Formats: sequence, C-alpha cells, structure tokens
Amino acid sequence: MAKQCGIYDPKNACKCSKQINYCIEVDWFKPNELKFADKGLIDAAKQEIETIMSDSAIFLSHPNYFTPDSILKGIKSLLNEGKFPLLTSEN
Repeated sequence: MAKQCGIYDPKNACKCSKQINYCIEVDWFKPNELKFADKGLIDAAKQEIETIMSDSAIFLSHPNYFTPDSILKGIKSLLNEGKFPLLTSEN
C-alpha cells in the first residue's frame, strides 16, 4: 500500500479504478476463469477492496480537500491493525 496507494501516501496517484478494468480489457485477467484462486479468499479480498474504495470515495469526490495528518495517521493505523490482511500482506 505504501508504494502504490494515493491515500496511504499522497506522492502516489490513485489507480484503483483503472487497474482491474484494464487488465480485463487486455485479457490479462479473466474473472470467470480463475485458475489459482480460492473463492473464499477472492470474496474476502473483494469485500476489503469495496470497503476501502467506498471510504476513499469521500476523498476522491472532493479534489480540493486537504487531508489532515490525523486522518492520514488514522488510515495508516487502520491498515496496520490487521483489519484488511489481504491488502496489507507483503506476500
């Protein structure tokens, strides 16, 4: 997250809404033909991503919004608490 997420680190541009659709378009990713994935793991990851996307939509809808350091620390703390293990895993 620290190297890719624009909310986690403002130096990074937000790419969430672009990545999956592009991968599907160029046929790198076929959602209905997953060979090395566990359905339960996929559902858990999907739920984590949807939760984060929903929460981050507030910030994306206000482009001039300045995020106070306390909010950024809170988001980083949330990610580090283990509530979203699939997104914070180094594996």
